[in-house]
Formats: sequence, structure tokens, C-alpha cells
Amino acid sequence: MKHGWLMAGTLMVSGVFIAAGTVKFGEPSSLVAQMEALRLPLTVMFPWVAVFLPGLEILLGVALWFKNWRGAAWLGILPLTAGFSVILAWAKLRGLEVSCGCFGDVLHFSLSAALVRNGVILVMGGLGLREELK
Repeated sequence: MKHGWLMAGTLMVSGVFIAAGTVKFGEPSSLVAQMEALRLPLTVMFPWVAVFLPGLEILLGVALWFKNWRGAAWLGILPLTAGFSVILAWAKLRGLEVSCGCFGDVLHFSLSAALVRNGVILVMGGLGLREELK
């Protein structure tokens, strides 16, 4: 990576994903409760998501550390973050005032703050992926 700021941003995104996955990993029931608070459809999927998502977040965060895996990590992070942003925006438009659930019960972000954070992650991911594809 040629640009120090891009590496710093990549490490920041890595830290966010590893922290979010680690916090949720030990408490799948808390993640299920957060999904229920967002009033998402397909409630039958919540337990599966609660088991699968934390590991995926940790894996993607760690993959950003390795040059050979960084492009693939961005290809996982970008759609995951974009999809979650759509869910958060949908909840906000419906007037829900809940925490995003990104960091379980440890750290709470409003939907607006989570959308801003996700916007930064999407910009960093786009720039990081562009760098990897050069």
C-alpha cells in the first residue's frame, strides 16, 4: 500500500470489524435481540446469522492485514457494510430509535452515527479495493 493514510484507514476498518465480531461472538442471544429490535423480517434466520456473522466479521478484519487477502476482504466488507447500511436506513425511516447492535451490549451507536461510520467504511473500502486492483 503506497499511501500511509490508506493503510491507517485499512487498519481502522480492520479494528472495527474485529472488535464488532469479537464482542458479538460470545453473546449470540444479544445479537438476536438487536435484530429483533430492528424489526427485520425472516426471524427464523436470526439464530444462524448470530452464529455466522461474528466469525465472518473477525475473518474479514484479520484478512485486511495480509496483502494477498486484502482485496478479497474488501470484497466481503463492502457488500456486508452496504447491506447493513440499508437495514439501518430502513429502520431509521420507520422511526425506530434503537442501537445499531454493531458492538453488542458493550458500545451503543445511534442509527445515524452507525450510518456515518458505515459511510466512512464504504469510502475506505472503495479506495482500498481500487488500490488492490491496480
